[in-house]
Amino acid sequence: MRRILIFIAASMGFVASPLTAEAPSDSVDTEICEGCEALLDLALSHSRRAGDRARDEWRHPAETLAFFRIRPGMTVVDVMPASGWYTRILVPYLGKDG
Repeated sequence: MRRILIFIAASMGFVASPLTAEAPSDSVDTEICEGCEALLDLALSHSRRAGDRARDEWRHPAETLAFFRIRPGMTVVDVMPASGWYTRILVPYLGKDG
């Protein structure tokens, strides 16, 4: 009997938990930080990225950096860089302090 009561109490908790959750936001902040646009333009036009520019249209590098709130000077780890597409953006964008 005790197990049944515990099960019912736990089930009620699981059912009630979505009621206390915050409503999801329909918008995402993709604003590039103040003064970062010039650095991003330099990073995207870097000579090492000559072969990568065709992919920029679909990968949206500026929006991605803004979404993750990556700023120059931050320490960022590129896990499993594969072809190095993001690495070639991040290195000049983060600068010598990043």
